[in-house]
Amino acid sequence: AALADIANYFELPFWGTAGMTDTVVLDEQGAAEIGMSCLLAVLTGANLVHDVGLLDQASLVDPATILFCDEVIDHVKHFMRGIHLSPETFAMDVIDSVGAGGNYLTSRHTLAHFRNFWSPTYFTRPSMGNKEGQDLMGALNKKVLEIEQTHEVPPLEPEKVGALMDLEKKWLRR
Repeated sequence: AALADIANYFELPFWGTAGMTDTVVLDEQGAAEIGMSCLLAVLTGANLVHDVGLLDQASLVDPATILFCDEVIDHVKHFMRGIHLSPETFAMDVIDSVGAGGNYLTSRHTLAHFRNFWSPTYFTRPSMGNKEGQDLMGALNKKVLEIEQTHEVPPLEPEKVGALMDLEKKWLRR
């Protein structure tokens, strides 16, 4: 955190790590380490962050852990947006017009703002229709398989292929 403060003071980029764990598989310890490291990277001001999805002291990469990290990072980004206070979001006029004991559900303001919350992709919330909770690792692994089976890598643009070919020719001349 101190190094990030110094780098930010001098308007320099700061390298940090997040989204990794020393566990061999994504387990409770790994989830805690990943969550803390992602939040701390943002709170300390690191802006060049890497190591997402690495396990076992960076000796393993796990696609399911990368998806888990994506979920955590999305949540951290939402948290870091903060709470925007304005006359529109504070809604004192709505509070005054509805009054104590009134029904805010019929207010146009409620309709315009009630979805302004973070919604998880893999984590579960009973209020979102999943009373039993889903198997997190099962959901992550299912998505990994879906990506592996359906993802197609787009071809490189011709100018990039040409630049790579030029590099190859230069390298082979050595």
